[in-house]
Amino acid sequence: MTVNFADEDGKYFKEIPDISEHHGRLFLSEKAYDVLQDLLEAAGEFLPVKYASGNGYMFNPLQYAESVDGVDYQLSQKDEFNDVISLGFHENKVRKFMAFRSEFSYLNDLICQEELKERIEKNNLKGVLITQVLGNRSAAFNPELYLNS
Repeated sequence: MTVNFADEDGKYFKEIPDISEHHGRLFLSEKAYDVLQDLLEAAGEFLPVKYASGNGYMFNPLQYAESVDGVDYQLSQKDEFNDVISLGFHENKVRKFMAFRSEFSYLNDLICQEELKERIEKNNLKGVLITQVLGNRSAAFNPELYLNS
C-alpha cells in the first residue's frame, strides 16, 4: 500500500510526520514504529506502507470500547445531525486497551492511554494532535487544548 501526504490543494508536504492519525488509524514512520510497536502490538495490526521518502506502517486498532461496555452514554452525546458532540468512557473498563476506537464515534477517533501519549512525547514524535477533548474534532483544534503537536 502506498500513502501520500498532501494538503487540501494536493501539494505534497515537505516533511513527513513521524506519526499521523487518519480516521482512527495511525501512520507510523519506521522511527515511530520502533518506539511504539511494543505498546501497540496487542491493540491491533501493523500494515506495511510505502511513501515518497521511505517505508512505514499503518496501525489499524482492533479493540473497541463497545466490546467491554466501555462507552459512558451519560457523557457521550450526538447532535440532531448525529455528529458526535462528546465522547466518554468507563476508564476501568477500557484501561486494558492501549489504543482503541468506538463505534459511537463511527470508528473515526483513536483513543489512547496516558502511557502511549507519554511515549510519543518522550521520543519527540511529531505529527499527531493529542487532546483530552473527545468526539468534537472542531473543539479539539483549539490551540489552548493541545497536549502535543
